[in-house]
Amino acid sequence: MSDWSKKRLVKGLKYIDTIVNNLDTSTNLTPKVTELYRKAAKEGIKMTTGYGLKTLAAGSVHVGSRMESAPIDAKTIANAVPRKDDHITESTVIKVSKQLRDSLDLGAVLADPADVATQAADELNASDQFREHTLTLINAVKTKQATVGVKASTIAGASIYVVSLMAGTGKHGYYTQSEISRAVGVSEISIRNTYRQIAPAGREADALGSEVQI
Repeated sequence: MSDWSKKRLVKGLKYIDTIVNNLDTSTNLTPKVTELYRKAAKEGIKMTTGYGLKTLAAGSVHVGSRMESAPIDAKTIANAVPRKDDHITESTVIKVSKQLRDSLDLGAVLADPADVATQAADELNASDQFREHTLTLINAVKTKQATVGVKASTIAGASIYVVSLMAGTGKHGYYTQSEISRAVGVSEISIRNTYRQIAPAGREADALGSEVQI
């Protein structure tokens, strides 16, 4: 590793400390996050072309928190970075986190339905209100444990579809199953099979009104 690369590594590790300290979490995330960041640096950080070391650090915190079974959502991490780095948004943290998982072969087990839904909402150009309803529903589903064993992307897609039915005026809702399927990367059949589990759980937790007919 060149001297220049070593300096970048040190800067990145210091930035990780800044983010973790701002998060004020009771779990010691630094060792795991540092390990992830060092692995990324060893790969030459080429896997994250277009992202700076600070964004890579934020993504490492996101992944590391899940590996330590103390998941912190991307929005919270984005809010924990210094104000001058407002280019590090919830969306970019999720994107870098996914690249890290893919590049380091960490697997989909680290994925969170809320993160998948946020990224899908970006692709769908969903409104802030739509996003809020979707995340509220996902949190209710997690609490009710209505989808144990179901992939995060499937939960996200089904939740978006339920909210879409609430928001839309047509037969197929605000977004079609096909559009949602492409945005989250799961089949339409998986979305249809899961959304019937999700709507009742949301109603029980008062996350949904009575508009969704299933």
